[in-house]
Amino acid sequence: MTSPISSELVEAVTEEFDATEDVWADSLNLGNLLGAAQHFGALPGLELQQLLVLDQENDEFLLTLQVSPRIVLCSELIRWDRVRPPAGVAGPQAVEHVLRRLGELAFVLRFDFEQDAVLRPVGAGKDQPAAIAE
Repeated sequence: MTSPISSELVEAVTEEFDATEDVWADSLNLGNLLGAAQHFGALPGLELQQLLVLDQENDEFLLTLQVSPRIVLCSELIRWDRVRPPAGVAGPQAVEHVLRRLGELAFVLRFDFEQDAVLRPVGAGKDQPAAIAE
């Protein structure tokens, strides 16, 4: 899932997305950034599920990742401060920072799913549920 974040991609996304310092105050512009990145082929299958932002302390969202036509993974609640660029960073550096963080979160989501899938017994979920270990 982690595709390299090239300087060309960062430049193209920055041109399409207003990356001034103001847009990083909260996560409300994150969907626009993700859409711009996906327009150029980055982060396929990743979707943002925006939650109501009450204040900066409670700015959280979910990420979903489609791994097959019938399987969509959902992250835990993600705090905006885990993704937000450092204070004073704007423009291409901020775009690159956020895209890298989103890519890392998507990678971990897929990796955890694949690790869990390896641990499932063969045939579990087809005709009978897997035995629950005590």
